Amino acid sequence: IWQLSHGNVLFVRELVSTAVERRATGAAGRIVLNAGTKDRLRDLVEERLRLIEPERRAALEIVATGEQVPLTADERLIDPADIDALERRGLVEIVDAGETEMLQVVHPLHREVLAASLPRLRRRSLLRDLVVAVGDLDSFDRLRVATWRLESGDPGDPEQLLVLAQEALGRFDHRLAERLAVAAGGTARADAGLILGT
Repeated sequence: IWQLSHGNVLFVRELVSTAVERRATGAAGRIVLNAGTKDRLRDLVEERLRLIEPERRAALEIVATGEQVPLTADERLIDPADIDALERRGLVEIVDAGETEMLQVVHPLHREVLAASLPRLRRRSLLRDLVVAVGDLDSFDRLRVATWRLESGDPGDPEQLLVLAQEALGRFDHRLAERLAVAAGGTARADAGLILGT
């Protein structure tokens, strides 16, 4: 374990978790790992994620795509039994964010590996599902929803996009303000062009 991990605690955790899950699923054969520590860690995470049952992996993809989403919204898309199973495996966690419980993937590396493995159309479909799931939650960040809409290929109403672009400017998120203004019509509209100029 020391030779593989060089003291990286996350690596040790993934190594042990992967070994336990491989044994539980009856997976046979050796795990072949790359040379660099970071690449080997990625290989381990990918191996562990491959061992997850398809319906649970689909649930984990939703959580990873949303990054941090209110638990009530995730429960509209995911069977609570799958959330419970993923939580017991140490893959997702429920965190308190003020008055709202949020569901998130425990480690950013898991989220990164899942995101890299998602086909583009699947990701777009998941983003559209998340937009609908948080649609009636007043407390959820409108700019995150706008970002999901942009990435899903369905940016929405141009007038609303301009309001959100102004809000993004107010938060000093110039890159998002630019993306929203372009999606609202860009330089073809004077009001969107003004935001772009700003």
